[in-house]
Amino acid sequence: MIKHKTSIIIATWNALPYFKKAVEAVKRYTPNDYELIIVDNGSRPDMTEYIKSLNCKYIFNDTNLGPGAAFNQGINISDGEYICLLNSDAEVTNDWLNSMLTTLNSDSTIGIVGPMCNNISSSQSELRRLNGYDFEIPIGYVMPFVCVLMKRHILKTIGLIAERFVQGCSEDSEYCNRLNNNGYKKMVSAKAYVNHYLNQSYRDNNVDTTKVCYDMGRLLDKTEELKYLVD
Repeated sequence: MIKHKTSIIIATWNALPYFKKAVEAVKRYTPNDYELIIVDNGSRPDMTEYIKSLNCKYIFNDTNLGPGAAFNQGINISDGEYICLLNSDAEVTNDWLNSMLTTLNSDSTIGIVGPMCNNISSSQSELRRLNGYDFEIPIGYVMPFVCVLMKRHILKTIGLIAERFVQGCSEDSEYCNRLNNNGYKKMVSAKAYVNHYLNQSYRDNNVDTTKVCYDMGRLLDKTEELKYLVD
């Protein structure tokens, strides 16, 4: 049953100071009707205690199941018409969600929307924000899952997030490939902006991001290997 307009889902794995920034920004800059869902992948007690203090739905996993599995757990308990997947080290800004909703609903063939952002592929960087126009990420290129918004019915149509990338890095490429194959566009909402602190969970857990991206990339089928769009 649809109860909220948007379900905002955050998968966490330590890096508490940055997660707090993410949550505080959502509270401050999201007047729209929404629910917050946190799925924690085996974090330390300080993280779990903070999550319990929040007015939100939450799930605690004993170990790190990966972002795909965590996002899917959140989706399965969500009740929003729209689904937003937000990184735990991403800080939203004023009018972010309303702008992304406007873009998503501007064309029925749009399958996913992302914001302008720092620390992301340069096509979504601050320089491109200056012209103020939404733009499409072409077929063959990925929209990174720093912050993405989609309609629930599209998730039902093409399926949930791939769970085989247990350390992250490639679930966005695989999903964007499925969007492409089903005729859906990937759009950037030029009026939405998110500040991304980049890889904070990896750093807090002493994970080698270069190795992770290489290892997870090897799990992609050749047809799923999408490039990052560069200006």
